[in-house]
Amino acid sequence: MNTVFKGGASVDGQDLKTTLTLSPNQTLKIQGEIAVSANHVGSKADILIVAAFQPVDSEQMLWFMVDNKQAVVWDGLPTTLKGAQKDVTLTPSYLVDIYQGALGDGNYLIYFGYRLENGMVVFNGERPIDVQVRTP
Repeated sequence: MNTVFKGGASVDGQDLKTTLTLSPNQTLKIQGEIAVSANHVGSKADILIVAAFQPVDSEQMLWFMVDNKQAVVWDGLPTTLKGAQKDVTLTPSYLVDIYQGALGDGNYLIYFGYRLENGMVVFNGERPIDVQVRTP
């Protein structure tokens, strides 16, 4: 079995959606669930959370990672990527609380996954969570 990723963003306790548009004054919750490959269950890993942010009316993408519960700028290099949760034991189903709160105007692509002790990274690269925040 391959690793499967589910999750999304929601407002007001609604169902999680992989694509969500909201305004800056709305509070959202972003959550992911990893159905871990049977080959990786029981392994030690770092949980990874990365976001690409594109401000409104800009072509520039800024990359962030979650390190010690804080979003910090990331240079995009695999060697500098920090774990949001470090040295966890992977279970068959792993819930990742990514973010709760408000966001400023812009487009956000959220990626999550895990890095095994051997350096292998498994993440939701084909289906990021897409959040668009717009002032009405």
